[in-house]
Amino acid sequence: MNNSIFIIYKKVGKIPLIKKVQDNINTYTDLLGDNLAILPYKDILIIHKKDNDRLRPNIHINEYMKLGISVKGDIIVVGAGNKCFKSLTKKQILEYRDFLIKESFKYSHFDKKGRYISTKQLKEKRKTEQNLKKNLRYYSSNFNNKNTNDISINLTLSMILKMQNAIIQFIQEYTKKY
Repeated sequence: MNNSIFIIYKKVGKIPLIKKVQDNINTYTDLLGDNLAILPYKDILIIHKKDNDRLRPNIHINEYMKLGISVKGDIIVVGAGNKCFKSLTKKQILEYRDFLIKESFKYSHFDKKGRYISTKQLKEKRKTEQNLKKNLRYYSSNFNNKNTNDISINLTLSMILKMQNAIIQFIQEYTKKY
């Protein structure tokens, strides 16, 4: 008999999602893959991939057996029952969703290639991106506010050159740091 239960599903680097799923092995293998392991923690069970050496860390639990443990790869949190999984209660969902957010590895300091970005570099990158967006908004709003027939060729060329300069400056700063 397949029962629907509430679980928390957390992908690496993402916020936890509350899902209502069928309580069967196919559901868990569809989300995590084959060869699963179960980690008991307080009144829940954390389901994760057993062979996870090559996966990125998802959460770090400091309280587990008074030692820290990192759980790698995507995870599913279910309620602990007698030799079975139980649906999470509303209280458990709220408590463990916050817990997972707090214990999650923060991947904002890594670029798309997995290289570490310092806090200073991250701030500079965000500032450069904001300046580029601001310049693009300024130029596009000025262009849209005027009748196209009234824009002189010099103004149009000047606007294009300034946009190109902003893009080149962004690319140079970005490649210089990485």
